[in-house]
Amino acid sequence: MAIIDGWRPSLIVGIDFGMTCTAVSFSQEPEYPGPWQIQKWPRPIGTNPGQLDNKVTTAVGYDGNNVLVNWGFVTGADGTAVTPEREFKLYIDPSFPDDHPTRPSHAEAIQFYTDYMTSLRQYIEVFFANTMSDFHQRNVEYLFSIPTTWKNPMITANLGRILSLAGFSNGYNRRLEIYLTEAEAAAVNAAKQTFRVGDIVMVADAGGATTDINTLKLLERSTRSTKLKSLTKAEGINVGSTLIDEAVRRSIAVRLRTLGVAGDDGELHWIADDMMREKRFEGIKCGFLGEPWQVQLSNIFNIPLDVAPQVRDRRIIVTGTELKGFFDSQIAVMAAKIDQQRLELTRNQPGSTVGYLVLSGGLGSSAYVQRQLRARYPGLQILCASEPQLAVAKGLVMDRVQKLKEGVGVYTGKCSRVSYGVLCRQPYDKKIHNGEFVEVDPLDKQRWAIEQIDWLIREGEAVPETGFTRRYQMKLPKNPEKKSFEAQFVMSEAPSHDLPRSLRRGNLTRLCNVRATFRDNEPVCHPEERAALWSPITLYCRL
Repeated sequence: MAIIDGWRPSLIVGIDFGMTCTAVSFSQEPEYPGPWQIQKWPRPIGTNPGQLDNKVTTAVGYDGNNVLVNWGFVTGADGTAVTPEREFKLYIDPSFPDDHPTRPSHAEAIQFYTDYMTSLRQYIEVFFANTMSDFHQRNVEYLFSIPTTWKNPMITANLGRILSLAGFSNGYNRRLEIYLTEAEAAAVNAAKQTFRVGDIVMVADAGGATTDINTLKLLERSTRSTKLKSLTKAEGINVGSTLIDEAVRRSIAVRLRTLGVAGDDGELHWIADDMMREKRFEGIKCGFLGEPWQVQLSNIFNIPLDVAPQVRDRRIIVTGTELKGFFDSQIAVMAAKIDQQRLELTRNQPGSTVGYLVLSGGLGSSAYVQRQLRARYPGLQILCASEPQLAVAKGLVMDRVQKLKEGVGVYTGKCSRVSYGVLCRQPYDKKIHNGEFVEVDPLDKQRWAIEQIDWLIREGEAVPETGFTRRYQMKLPKNPEKKSFEAQFVMSEAPSHDLPRSLRRGNLTRLCNVRATFRDNEPVCHPEERAALWSPITLYCRL
């Protein structure tokens, strides 16, 4: 894996696309040090052009004709963007459940993502062209992470096409790969901390919209390489700092309606959003420690005069107690998933216990979240990633650099997050196949249950780094050189103990069809075996 078809990257760029902010990390040959991160971003006119930030705002702005006019920190700041779009990441998944009145459609989210990534790629190229004299001649590899909650490979395939359209693979010396989940990348970053061989570490990357949790065992750690083994499947939950924002926003919107402020749910949502920005709520949230004085503190949000001139008391108060409750609701969901992973580890590997919990991401860097989790798990050593908001972007680059140098990445094996299977047919057995579709084979005259599923790998099972093979047999008529056959692959997010036995049982998704045709003059079996009409077929699957 170090060099693919003779192509070797001289610059590796890791991109962590986040709900509120996006990080870009990089490393370069010959030694691939770092990784470092881009800290200088386009700024609105009138602000400090030398200001440094480890991340850039995930936002795009459009004019009245729906034409993109700015992105990142500049969005909405120069007055040209009539419509700023933010927090659209989750809606890239068409199955994301949300009935919020201001939610973008899936098509809109894809458009926002495409425009944002195109703008980001253009700026990255300008940044490196200004710092590397030979940038345009270099082999550049762009690596992307995805949320652990995005389990359907079709989302990944679609993102690959979008990123190609955005220009990340627009030349012979440019390549892109959707490389690791956010949980996996954060785990790679955590593994580079001071753990010992044999330590079992749980990593919780709690960002803006999702929290990804992974439990791993450190198998090897040296100056040259680090090796990890997944002990449970990586899992993602909808827990993040923007959900605290949304809870405050909803609370303000409800009170606006109670005060008689005109507008539908969407309009009140945006009024509340403007009030929070005016108050600079982000600073209040990030500085919340849960101290008694903060809990007793009243946070005052002012109602704009132009939206409700009839309201006398122009203040809406969100108490510190309410804010604490919004934090605690997110922590409770996170803790439930942590408990579930610890229980699963004990059940699958008796005697194994998690020794460390490493927190990364925006919500993971909250001092209040860390304090509450330490109180809840006194026997668990809870650490914070050294650069919590860069853990994913840097983890992407770290893993790829190790592959280039040592020929193998940090992971020696991953646990599948879903189950994958292939449609097949089975000899009919009335005890097993009652109610299934049945056909009579014209070659052997036997009854067969069709559209059955052979589960190649089940949720939670380890997937070898080299993939795996499964051998099948099929009947073909004589002289079948022109004959083709088709394999249909499916997936299911159902628990491994409750997977459907056949296509008609539901609770699964069709992934793809793979069609193969025998080449001319290629025998499918030995001549003396043609009467038996059997041919061995091997399907190679890498998940």
